[in-house]
Amino acid sequence: AATLIKLRLMQRPIIVGHSLGALVAVEIAKRYPFIPSRLVLCGPPFYKPKEGKMSFSTETVLRSIYETATKHPEQLVHLSPLFVKVGIANKSLNISDANIESYVGALEASIINQTSLQDVANLKLPITIFYGLFDPVVIGKHIVRLGKECDNITVNRVPYTHEIIGGYVDELAKYLARLPEEL
Repeated sequence: AATLIKLRLMQRPIIVGHSLGALVAVEIAKRYPFIPSRLVLCGPPFYKPKEGKMSFSTETVLRSIYETATKHPEQLVHLSPLFVKVGIANKSLNISDANIESYVGALEASIINQTSLQDVANLKLPITIFYGLFDPVVIGKHIVRLGKECDNITVNRVPYTHEIIGGYVDELAKYLARLPEEL
């Protein structure tokens, strides 16, 4: 937010965020509603607040994996190459003993203890959400519900995984190229 303010832009920017970056975009729009004109969120890992009761769902399993990772960061260091190999993360993911604390801190603050699902539903600016049909970290039903319940949210389900590569890049680029016409 500080960077965007310092730039003294002539127009309110469109903020595009992927994965954790989508959660950051929502937080900026929540705290500084005068900054963005629109949000484009790609693969946002929106989760409901943790409930006391246990249930078996994709969301519960993911939350359990994330919580286990924070309790056993050495395993996260060892497993990160597998995440890249199966397409959960891109080649730039490089978790090591030197930077694991940053990853665990971000995981706890932004993913495990997030309020982004409720926050995005309360925003009034135009929001477009892209999510992959085969995205292992996105809970599609939350995004579909947002699209149905919020007039300002448009949802695009694409036949891809979490990473923005290949055809996902093309679809997102085409959408972003059309935005100036809509504004």
